[in-house]
Amino acid sequence: MARVRPPTFAAGTLDTIDPPLREAVVCAAHMELLMERLSARGQDAEAPVILIEEYWQTKLPDPDGPDPVPVATFVTIKDRLDASASETPSQYLRGLQDCVISAARGGALSD
Repeated sequence: MARVRPPTFAAGTLDTIDPPLREAVVCAAHMELLMERLSARGQDAEAPVILIEEYWQTKLPDPDGPDPVPVATFVTIKDRLDASASETPSQYLRGLQDCVISAARGGALSD
C-alpha cells in the first residue's frame, strides 16, 4: 500500500496521534475538506468520493472511545491542508491524490 506523504505541519501537530493512525487522520481531513468545498460550491459529491471519505472515517478511532483523535488536532490539520491548497497547490493535490490511491488500493471502491 502506498504511504501518504503528510503535508508540513507545525511541530507537535501530529505528535499527539499514534504513528499508525497519522495517514488515516490526514486523509480523513483531506476528504472532509474536499466534501466541504464541494458543498460550498453547491455540488454534490459523487459516489466514489463518498466511498473514499467513508473508508478513511472507518480507519479513525471511535470519537467516543478511549483514544479519540483530539478535535483541536483534526481542525489544525484541516486548516493547514486548506492553507496548503492556496500556498502549494501541487503539493496539496499530490497529497489528496495519495489519499485517494491509498484508499482505492485498500478496497474503498470494491464491492
